[in-house]
Amino acid sequence: MEQLLFLENERLCWNIKNGVEIKISENIFQYIVDAWQNQNKMVESGNFGIVLEGGRYVVRSKKVLEEETKKLTGKAPEFKLLDMEGNIVKLSDYKSKYVLVDFWASWCRPCRIKSKELKEKHSRLKELGIEVIGISCDQDKEQWLKAIKEDQPTWIQLRIDKVINGSDTADDYKVEFIPTLYLISPEGDILEKNPSMEEIESFVKKE
Repeated sequence: MEQLLFLENERLCWNIKNGVEIKISENIFQYIVDAWQNQNKMVESGNFGIVLEGGRYVVRSKKVLEEETKKLTGKAPEFKLLDMEGNIVKLSDYKSKYVLVDFWASWCRPCRIKSKELKEKHSRLKELGIEVIGISCDQDKEQWLKAIKEDQPTWIQLRIDKVINGSDTADDYKVEFIPTLYLISPEGDILEKNPSMEEIESFVKKE
């Protein structure tokens, strides 16, 4: 059975699998071996994957690797959706501005709570030059409109429409649960997923 010795949150490792060479110093290797023996850590290699980072091999659990592949990085996907009045709104309409996209749904209680939090912070977000866009995952338009009437968000509201957009916007943004928020730079790059207010302020002040 192939096995791995690992240390430091499964990041610095020695792989025993034939044909894969991880070049590390003898001192480091011995340190890993000692730590492994003392902690009795041994796992099947089937639970891990090997990636090359910065010129060295790194062994990570498949769970971590899978989570990383699900992360949205690079350019934010364009979307074309309808607002409450039936007007088409595109992400590219907000070029050169910071955008905070909020994926939510009327039936999602945490989303409604998050909306109230955003409402309290919206004036500060506007001061920072950040445009907030709500994107609902509701299939029922009436429930969507009802929730907006109840919560009275002070930013633009859109609803996912595969026909108009050509794809599911939530899928494009790798949304696995809601609420999910993305901070997008004026250049259209994904900056952070579910950022705190402190992180948002930090990103803006870097500019």
